[in-house]
Parts: sequence; structure tokens; C-alpha cells
Amino acid sequence: MVTPILLILTLISGMWCDCLALNLMGGRGRKPDVSLIRAKQSLLEKVSKCGANGNKANDSQRTEIAELVQSLEKLSKTSQTAKSKLLECSSWKLAYTDFDPPAPSSGRLGPFTGAVYQYLDPKGGQIKNLLKISLPGVAIYGGLVARASIVSKDTWKIDFDYVTNAADIFGFKLGGSRKYFDKEIRLWKMTYLDDELRILRAKKEDSDDGESFVFITVSVADIPLPVKDI
Repeated sequence: MVTPILLILTLISGMWCDCLALNLMGGRGRKPDVSLIRAKQSLLEKVSKCGANGNKANDSQRTEIAELVQSLEKLSKTSQTAKSKLLECSSWKLAYTDFDPPAPSSGRLGPFTGAVYQYLDPKGGQIKNLLKISLPGVAIYGGLVARASIVSKDTWKIDFDYVTNAADIFGFKLGGSRKYFDKEIRLWKMTYLDDELRILRAKKEDSDDGESFVFITVSVADIPLPVKDI
């Protein structure tokens, strides 16, 4: 005889198995996009062999990465990328860029290469970039703050506000002054977006050419300085 308790346990077990199967398959009635998964894995693998932010990529590697970026852009499942909730108060770390010549945007400051982070707050109309260069006993920080506005389903207008700098020298913290821009504008086109990876193409308003940037998502706690201090 089946007791009520045994019947309940059986139903719960069946429901749990169904939920597990749905998660593994990407949801009810949906199958994982194998092409997209492979393209992401290939891109991240290639990028990992190109040095920090892609600064050591050779011409052959740049070509291969550009092709993988284009493949991912075609496979993107996120519509209205510029308005996506995935961007709200989100934190990112630069994995690769083809920005040339090297500059703070690609993690370079003189002969030094550092890590580049972004904090995005589209509702607040602001983005913050942070460059951190780590040397023995010394950390150098460079920040960029800009106003952000949505201009199309996949594009933000970035109006540079100011840059700032700071340093930590053997535990002694130094703050720098802000330098404001008269007028410096970029257009960021979000060509690929999911909860792990973001690809954007940045260019000046009056330019047809631009650079691609590949970001991976991180926790806000991973950003080396508190966001409010940038």
C-alpha cells in the first residue's frame, strides 16, 4: 500500500529530476546552442594566449580572434543589447582588445601593462573605467568617468567627463586631481552580450573605423578600488 508520505516523496523526486533535466538542456523545449558555446570557448582560449588584454597578440592571432568575434556576433541571442538588464550595475574586466596603438584604454601606460575594469550604470547614466598597474610594492590607478545614454537598440553614446589617478606606494595612498574633458564622445555598439561575456565596438562619432573590446563579467568586489572612489 502506498502511504501519503511515500507518494509525496515520489512526486517531489520526479519534479526534481525534471527540473535538473531542463537546466542541463537550457530550459523547456530549448536545446543548447553548440555553435555558440564552441565559439565562446574558442575565443576565450585564443585570447588567453595573447597576453594581458591582447597586448602581445601577433597578426595571425588578431585575425583568428576577429573571425571568432564576428562568429559570436552573428550567434548573439540578446536583442536590444543596449537596453538589456544584464548591463544594469554590472562589472566587467577587459580580456582582449585590438585597440592600436596601445593606450590606457587597452591597459597600457608607458611601458607598463595593467588590468582594465568597467562598471556600468545605465540607469544612472554613467560608466566608470579603472586601470590598475601593479608593480612591486606599488599600485597605480587611472580612472575614467563618462556619461552614458542609449541612442539605439544596441548603441550607447559615451560622453567623457573626467579622468583621475591615484597610487598606493608601500601602503601610502596618494590621490590625484581630476582632469575634465571639453568634448570627447564615443559610440559603443554592443554586438554580443550574455551573462558571462560582452563584446563592444567603440568608435568616434565622425569615424567609420573602430576597435573591438571583449569583456568578461566579474563581481563588483573584484574591482580594485571602490566604485564611488573612481
